[in-house]
Amino acid sequence: MGWICYLVQLATGCGIRALHQPIEEILSSIYAHFDISAKRCEIFKEFAEFTDSETLKILRYCAIRWLSLLTLASSPRF
Repeated sequence: MGWICYLVQLATGCGIRALHQPIEEILSSIYAHFDISAKRCEIFKEFAEFTDSETLKILRYCAIRWLSLLTLASSPRF
């Protein structure tokens, strides 16, 4: 199991570096994508039901709040 986790970590790191975009911008764009459209939120909920997953609340990243990024990234609700 450790080897698979290591490979996932390497792939994730390569993907993040390839984006050339800070994580704050990625998280903000994900939130904005769903925030501006009720239809997208409904599709997200339908997808969660289809995959038999818990419907999660997408949290907003706020640059002025202390440790907001850490809270958002480590939250199981994201």
